[in-house]
Amino acid sequence: MNNMQRGETRCVWRVWRATKSFIWDCKNKCSRLYEETLRLTSATVCAQWLHRRVCRIIPRKCWVPLMLSCVLTWTIAAWYYGGLHSEMKNETLKSELRIVLMGKAGTGKSSIRSAILGQKKFVSNLTEQSVTKECSKEKVKRNGRGIMLVDAPGYSDTDLPPETVAKELCRCVRISSLGPHAILLVLHPGHYITEERKTVEALFENFGELMMKYVIFLFSYREDFGHEEMTVEYSVKDLKDERLQELIEKCGNRYYAFHNRASKEDKEKQVSELITMIDKMVEENNDTYYSNEICIQAEALIKKKKEELEREKQKLHQEFNTTFKKIQEENRAKEEELRILKQEKAEKQQQNQIRGDNLCPREIFWKCIWDQITNWFGW
Repeated sequence: MNNMQRGETRCVWRVWRATKSFIWDCKNKCSRLYEETLRLTSATVCAQWLHRRVCRIIPRKCWVPLMLSCVLTWTIAAWYYGGLHSEMKNETLKSELRIVLMGKAGTGKSSIRSAILGQKKFVSNLTEQSVTKECSKEKVKRNGRGIMLVDAPGYSDTDLPPETVAKELCRCVRISSLGPHAILLVLHPGHYITEERKTVEALFENFGELMMKYVIFLFSYREDFGHEEMTVEYSVKDLKDERLQELIEKCGNRYYAFHNRASKEDKEKQVSELITMIDKMVEENNDTYYSNEICIQAEALIKKKKEELEREKQKLHQEFNTTFKKIQEENRAKEEELRILKQEKAEKQQQNQIRGDNLCPREIFWKCIWDQITNWFGW
């Protein structure tokens, strides 16, 4: 009876999770559809209203005034659409800004997060242990503007498997409502090791090149770059990793160096400059954002690669087993052949011994000489 109840509970839980995921996807799709159709709907309603008003005043037989009214209607509708688009664009820039913060453990990501949120709430360190183990979302208002910050777990944690980190990164995109306007990738140039390089490259490979439209490289601990007069541009160009420079170029050369040990006033100034850079990127992307569909495609790609690796692993395992069995059979055949040779040699020695017992001393002497001659010449 208890087993049946547990089975029913698991079934209900699975149905609930599937229903919850379906409702979440429908919500995101409807929200995007509303945003895209709002402008066109407003302009269309304006044109239809003007056309109905003009047709009531001007008779249908007067085609010249009717033609002029159509041109006037189109002009006013276009003007209204342009004004509406500009107004909505400004409202978008002033609306809530959704940001995802990503980075390796120990790069000062938590310190940057605290600066953006304007509160000292998270511990910052330079060790390989991450402060954040799973996605977390925080909302704050800066200068009357809402900011949603989603912090992803450190993707190089030794106690978290890569599959779990990838799922958490996709979860960060999901919990940021419609999707993030910007993805801040925190790096420490002085600690950019081989493992982190592979992770960053795999990140772009799995999540698609479209992700590059929304990425800003955020270099932490600007104070460690060298002298204060050394520019950030020079420091980035001086990076020894050519692959990282190539990724920065593909992302539109968007990068910012953050002074983690700066005073509170300087951090506020840095955050304002960073938000200005994000707003500029949002404007260049036509107010779009990194949608959940892209993340779903990335998850499917990761799953596909994982299945391919599993198939390749099974194939190599089968080849190894086949080769191992073949070697075992060859060894058994050689052992059997060696055993037969030893047995034949023993029988031959036994026959020679029996034959020698029946020989006289003279015959034994000449037999020994003959055996020596045959051994010398290999007969």
